Amino acid sequence: MKQTLRQKVNAAILISFLLIAVIFIVIQLPYHQRSMESAVRQNERLLKSMVERDQDLLANEIYEDRKRAIVIRLAQMSQVEGILNIVVYDSAGRILVVHGRNSDPSDLSLENTPKPPANTFIHQGRLGGNRTLIYIQAIEIINERIGFIRIDYSLAEIERQQELSYWIFGGLLGSILVIMLVLLNYILSKVVIHPITFLREAMLRMKTGALGDQIEVQSTDEIGDLTTTFNQMSTDLALSYRQIEAQNQNLRESEKRLSEEREQMAMMRIYLKNIIDSMPSMLISINIEGIILEWNEAASRTTGIPPIKAIGREIWEVMPIMEKYRDSINTIYSSRTPMEFHREIISSGENEAFQNIALFPLSPTACRESSSGWMISPNLKKKSSSSGMPKKWKPSEPSRADWLMTSTTSSAESPVPSP
Repeated sequence: MKQTLRQKVNAAILISFLLIAVIFIVIQLPYHQRSMESAVRQNERLLKSMVERDQDLLANEIYEDRKRAIVIRLAQMSQVEGILNIVVYDSAGRILVVHGRNSDPSDLSLENTPKPPANTFIHQGRLGGNRTLIYIQAIEIINERIGFIRIDYSLAEIERQQELSYWIFGGLLGSILVIMLVLLNYILSKVVIHPITFLREAMLRMKTGALGDQIEVQSTDEIGDLTTTFNQMSTDLALSYRQIEAQNQNLRESEKRLSEEREQMAMMRIYLKNIIDSMPSMLISINIEGIILEWNEAASRTTGIPPIKAIGREIWEVMPIMEKYRDSINTIYSSRTPMEFHREIISSGENEAFQNIALFPLSPTACRESSSGWMISPNLKKKSSSSGMPKKWKPSEPSRADWLMTSTTSSAESPVPSP
């Protein structure tokens, strides 16, 4: 079960109180016991002095068997507060005179007498349900015992005082407990529990998104330092959150711009692809290894080879007639200088074609791959015999290059010929 801070504080107070109570009991109980023993000894001295004061007179009265005089003397002695009974016995232990509140002979029998050379015997007992000090002393004349006197002294007053002291002691401990519970609870609640409760509530609010909340600093102790640290942490978290939000917003805007740029680039790529495919001349781009990167529609119409079968293969394999330009292509790659070839024969047989060929290196952003590349653009011009007889083809007037070849060493999304 979860315990609150207040419950833990109360438990600590109760434990502290129990420790204090144990210490008090350990110290006070022997003290009260010694106080009671001191009071009993004081009463013993009182009874002894009272009997010794009248011992000689009482001895003469017992010796002369003057019971009336004994009764009067016992009545005088009974005026001392706390005396319950005074009994005089003969030497054999038989009752001679009784004066007091209890006249039951069974309670006043002389069971214990002082053994010589002692002449007194003192012990405690119960008489009528009350704690009683029983004082017995031998009456002697010339070292001869002629009787005994017994005085029953009530210890009820001492017991009441002891009981009262216990009640006072218990009340003191109870008062200490109440004061500790009330006062310490109030102090701890004001100084510790309430500030910590405020901190907990502020943390819960911060958990729900209320960053930057501040708590009033009400002290300069450790709790005040903790509150100040929390306020600084809340401010820092709010600032960090705003910075992160700003960065996220910038990232979202950047991502949006990149997405728009990608769309524009894709549209531009499609646009350039459409331009390349709409050109009447063959347009072919290759990399440094001679691998075909681009193959436009004119190249497909002229050669009868679709782009899917041409792209990715070597130009020498697809168009073996280009093998004789391998060295020229390598020269263009190393020198980055365009070359032109005029009236080149491409095919022979019944049909014969001549063309002009221009080889150009591509610009640094014209090729998709990191290796060097070239672009070739042939425009075949043919003549055929009307009678079906073989005739040589007559080339058209080369007003511009019918073949275009370029190279590059950088990568790009799509090849674009240099102007």
